[in-house]
Amino acid sequence: MSIKVSVGIPPFPPIPEQFLECIDVATVLANCQDLDFTGLDSSVDVAYLMLARMKNNAGVVANYFVYVNGDYVDANYRSEYVEGAGAVCTVSGTATPNFAGLSAGRCMNTRLEIHPDVDNKPRFITHSNRYNIAAELSILMRNAGYNTAVDITTLRIHSDQAAGIGAGTKIFLYRYKSL
Repeated sequence: MSIKVSVGIPPFPPIPEQFLECIDVATVLANCQDLDFTGLDSSVDVAYLMLARMKNNAGVVANYFVYVNGDYVDANYRSEYVEGAGAVCTVSGTATPNFAGLSAGRCMNTRLEIHPDVDNKPRFITHSNRYNIAAELSILMRNAGYNTAVDITTLRIHSDQAAGIGAGTKIFLYRYKSL
């Protein structure tokens, strides 16, 4: 007798590529702290997908946050994460919209899905692949949410360090169009 084990359920069914449209590409030419994406409308779009190749040019660890519609009050968000690096697994949570952190001078690839739940509260699902301080390849999975029901019209990617979004960073923003 064999037993089939499920290893996870995606947050929503996969959407065919013809329903995915690139709506913005941010290429960072000079170190910065914030990147804004405007002109969004989650009442029309099903969800958003950010694919980011990020570099931290700050001299210290930089943390990254995603804010909705100009609300920069961390207490209005919640995030939980699991990180695996080598033989160590870390689990934690914060009252912030933190979606990743990156050691000084390091790079990472991040996939950030942004979509409302059934109560129209924005939710964020992140998968990141990065090198940590010890130069071990690590994986970071984070879920976050905004505590208020809203239609998403703007998103801000913010670093807690002035040069945390380093020159060379490139972020692609896609929208899943309504079916």
